[in-house]
Amino acid sequence: MLVHDGADRKRAYTALSRGRERNQLYTVTDTARDRHEYAPAAPTRDADERRAALGRSRQQQLATDQAAEVVRRARARDDLAHTRERREHFRSAKRGMRIER
Repeated sequence: MLVHDGADRKRAYTALSRGRERNQLYTVTDTARDRHEYAPAAPTRDADERRAALGRSRQQQLATDQAAEVVRRARARDDLAHTRERREHFRSAKRGMRIER
């Protein structure tokens, strides 16, 4: 499979799940390199870009799924704000209490 900037996770999975004996990914880079299948070099910026391309998904989401995610994030923010308020209230109450011996 040829991996380029337009590649995504779904296409890569489909292509790589069809191989019977082995699968190979080929990438397009700006510079000529030695044959890395025999002696891989350290990952480069190009490798990071290809990895990011394979992490993308072009699959569309349903509006109801998107709404559920928005609600989940809003609840998480509300819970965090409530926890911070309780912590601040506890700290101010603690400052107001003085233990005398």
